[in-house]
Amino acid sequence: MSGPHPLSKKIVMSRHRVVLVPVLLFVSIVAAERIPLYVGGLLPSSPNPSVFSVYSAPAVRLAVEHINDDKDLLPDHELVLRLNDSQCNVGLALYQMDRLLTASNETKIAMLGEACSPVTQPLAATSQYWNIPQFNFLSGSNKLENRIAYSKYYHVRPIEDSLNQAKANLLASLNWRKSVLLVQSADLFTLNARDLQDEVTAVGLDLPDLKVLSDSNDFTETARSVKASDVRVIFGLFYEEIARQVICAFYQNGIHAPTYVWILFSWYHSRYWYTANNDAINCSKNEMKEALDGHFTLGSIQLRADTNTTIFAGKTVRDIALEFQKKADISAGTPISETFQKYSAYGYDVMLALARMLDMAVRNFTALGEIDRINNFTYEDGYVSQVFNTILEKDSFPFEGLTGRVVLYNLLTAKEKRLFGNVQIEYIQTNVVPDANDTDSQRGTLVGWFDNSNGKLTRGVGYDKVPWTTQDGDPPVDTPKVVIKLHGKGAFIAIAIIGSVCIILALILLLLIVAYRKHSVMQKSFSHLNELIVLGGLLVYIMAIIYGLDGQFFVFTNSSLALCYLRNLLLAFGFTFIFGSILVKTTTKLMKRSFGSKLVSCVNF
Repeated sequence: MSGPHPLSKKIVMSRHRVVLVPVLLFVSIVAAERIPLYVGGLLPSSPNPSVFSVYSAPAVRLAVEHINDDKDLLPDHELVLRLNDSQCNVGLALYQMDRLLTASNETKIAMLGEACSPVTQPLAATSQYWNIPQFNFLSGSNKLENRIAYSKYYHVRPIEDSLNQAKANLLASLNWRKSVLLVQSADLFTLNARDLQDEVTAVGLDLPDLKVLSDSNDFTETARSVKASDVRVIFGLFYEEIARQVICAFYQNGIHAPTYVWILFSWYHSRYWYTANNDAINCSKNEMKEALDGHFTLGSIQLRADTNTTIFAGKTVRDIALEFQKKADISAGTPISETFQKYSAYGYDVMLALARMLDMAVRNFTALGEIDRINNFTYEDGYVSQVFNTILEKDSFPFEGLTGRVVLYNLLTAKEKRLFGNVQIEYIQTNVVPDANDTDSQRGTLVGWFDNSNGKLTRGVGYDKVPWTTQDGDPPVDTPKVVIKLHGKGAFIAIAIIGSVCIILALILLLLIVAYRKHSVMQKSFSHLNELIVLGGLLVYIMAIIYGLDGQFFVFTNSSLALCYLRNLLLAFGFTFIFGSILVKTTTKLMKRSFGSKLVSCVNF
């Protein structure tokens, strides 16, 4: 009996394959299907898209891609980010947050944002009632440090107070004892200004003069007040829009480079922020460039120095930076250190922090057999929220990120916050000759960086090469200096010799007047007034010699101010004794003719 026909075997095998292929595809699709975890985000992409849509949003999205591609972090889940535009507007941000949280079939397990501190505060106060954590990497107000008001708010970037030690040490390194603080009336700046005053006085400098800007946007009186104070170093603690108005008003009142120096934040929206929206102020672009030429900016260092360090999923800092350049349409030749702008590297790190929190929560609930509490999370589940808080506050931090050692800054103690973060200091020239391809060219020089952990200011290679805009090429002074200078030693020696001879003659004459005071001739010439005249001359001769002293003969110190007062006092008393006595003698002689000799006895008395 013969077996099955070979063709029938092929048909049977072909049928098995036809049935097997879709089964395998179905199994693989089911196995590969990952449960989505939705995260809502609020970042302003208008009206200034150059900042958040160009830098921050791409960094956040790149982190989400890397997290979803990784096989170890959240392997059974997919992170889904929904970003809405909030425009740094409180009302719009709350509306967009409500849209995100109430979207059907997309319960958000966490929130990200916002950028502007006044907007972040109501969002952070609201998110805790939805039982979800809110992460941030842009807002810098220390009011958000309040753990009672914002119990589910976490941020990874140091607040603005972390810059104040660096600012104080910058003043000390340039011998600038006096300064002015111009402060916008907002929590971010008023609280920061008090801390800055403490830091400046802690390094032995004068207490900065605090001036809170009016809400009327008329800064003429403030400019006149600063000009009258003769203080030349000005800290600007205000948002970008106010910065343009203030600097323009000050320029129109004669307060500009190179006599005055501005010290500003580095986080303004664009490289050429001072020429943006120029129609809203009464200064031209060239005037704004002149006003700010030679100003300083300070900001947190945004990228760790060791770019070959592996950060996440086998990727180094350099690998991530190169990917970010493509995603954000940044020129391929841009240096790695300049790739992440406007705190965008913190955006990458904050998403890693959020993902690490979710991964640990998933593992905990899986071990308890309650993974559905994550997979089917609801806003009413306060227990999941408590688990998130426990993980964030105790278990999963710190870790290494693009910016270095990543911590949740608002969970640190006051002492730890002072030791956290590094600050970069730049000197910016805005009034340089533009190149052929850029009509708004400017040049920045890295002055140095400040390490908060050890309180050390490290000078960069550009510190000694700073192209100061003053005529003599030296750093500007903080206040006008009184310089005591002698044009030649010969002139001083001649004056000193003549003055000394006059002093000796005056002393001899004074002794003769005293010795013959009772002589009738001396009495008739008013001997007491003669003594005052000679004494006044003696004081003037001494003053003339002291006026010739300068740094050629001894080193001046702060106590040398007493010498200036002494010279003025000697001149004032000498002049008064001489001409006052002569006036009395002349007047007395005229009155004697009218009132008789009794007046002479009165004058002598």
